[in-house]
Amino acid sequence: MADREILIAMVRGAEERLLDQMEKAISQIMRHAQQQELPQVPAEMADKALIATLPLEYKSQPTIWGMFCSKYRPQRLTGKSPETTRMYGLSVAMFGRWLGRPALLSDLTDERVSQFIAWRAENRTLATAGKDAQQLLALWRFAALSRLGPDAPTIRPPDAPVPVPDAWTEDDVAKLVKHIHTLSTTMRNGVPFKLFWGAIVSIALDTGERVGAIQKLTWDRIDSAGWLVVPAESRKGGKHGKRFKLSDNTRELLSKLRKHCDGETVFEWPYHHTYFWKRYGWLLEAAGLPNERRTKFHKIRRTVATHFEAAGGDATELLGHSARAVTRRYIDERQVSRPQPADIGPQWGKGKGREQDDAA
Repeated sequence: MADREILIAMVRGAEERLLDQMEKAISQIMRHAQQQELPQVPAEMADKALIATLPLEYKSQPTIWGMFCSKYRPQRLTGKSPETTRMYGLSVAMFGRWLGRPALLSDLTDERVSQFIAWRAENRTLATAGKDAQQLLALWRFAALSRLGPDAPTIRPPDAPVPVPDAWTEDDVAKLVKHIHTLSTTMRNGVPFKLFWGAIVSIALDTGERVGAIQKLTWDRIDSAGWLVVPAESRKGGKHGKRFKLSDNTRELLSKLRKHCDGETVFEWPYHHTYFWKRYGWLLEAAGLPNERRTKFHKIRRTVATHFEAAGGDATELLGHSARAVTRRYIDERQVSRPQPADIGPQWGKGKGREQDDAA
């Protein structure tokens, strides 16, 4: 058994080194793809930069991205996180990819947008298509209200089915944490992978916060008593901050991680942001857990909500949801001790007639 564990550790170490070698090439490819999808230009230059890439017959027409940068973002998204801008940008970029050119305000028609949403649903998921639809329709309504584009849309976003919530079990979490402890390589900035992943997963388990907010944490948000403050500007919606108590295990991991960090950011990621998700997916696979879209960090959020609810806590308040109906999408009923119909109802089929049949 000892020899087998040594062999597994050697194979994992070799895999980590190979992945490190592959990362630079992957990062360059992803960075190029992102730049193609989301032009990073000042608002006043947005239209000019995109119009320069258009065929001659379109050069006099305003683009959706230009309207977003110059009008929508400053008027509607002030105070929102950069992630909100990025998500709008990706939706506009995908619309342009489908069109084969930068998307124009004149492209906002019921027929054209409906065809794009159908294409997105076919190639991705209905939930992704719905998100793109919501953002394009929001931009469209703003353009119509501001008299910048076509009349307001008459179509609606597709209704995506709500999946049954699932959470990790305690054994699942133990597998993930155990594998993280076996990591032996370091990041490009000298931080050991096991400290980076160990600390970020531990904070997620202590707080149930979205990983985007955790990635933005700075050291000054953690006090000597072991309390963490997640500022409002880092949380979804940007309205309410929250304070969390950290476990002793998390505090120990952070103390070790701090020795390898020179900057203000707790979780400095020296690679392309898409590689973060790729690498986490590999961690899940190596731990014997499924690597799927719904098993990434948001599953830890559902896990915390489920176990907090099972312990008698209020998961709605913990997660910062505005309505209980939203929280229900996070609670895995298999892990919450609540009466089920099968537990409290009569034993259907065990009536007198059935007993007589059994006796016969």
